[in-house]
Amino acid sequence: MQNNSSQKEKSLGGSTEAHNLLVSDILIELSKTGLCRVWRNETGMALNIRTKTPFKYGLKGSSDIIGLAKNGHFLAIEVKTGAAVQSKQQKAFAAMVNKFGGHYFVCRSVEDAINSVKHCLS
Repeated sequence: MQNNSSQKEKSLGGSTEAHNLLVSDILIELSKTGLCRVWRNETGMALNIRTKTPFKYGLKGSSDIIGLAKNGHFLAIEVKTGAAVQSKQQKAFAAMVNKFGGHYFVCRSVEDAINSVKHCLS
């Protein structure tokens, strides 16, 4: 049985598998450029194996990828596949990043991500 987030993403025209693959591809290709250092930013819920109680982790709405550009600027990259669009929480996170001088991008391909990072360095 699929979880709710997977069902929701598929209803928006994307798939969890396609999304995860694109996030991984972007991380690998951006790392090869030398323009930035980036890492995956996970959010969700997990189960404490000792107490068997669920707990949330990460900041809801934060981007899929975060990092630093070569010039020291904060990067936040939201990865979208299919017809998926930003949630209200993701838009709020984007506004906060931009307000404090960071760079927030919505990317649908590796090329989008590389071009976005190059743009923030110019």
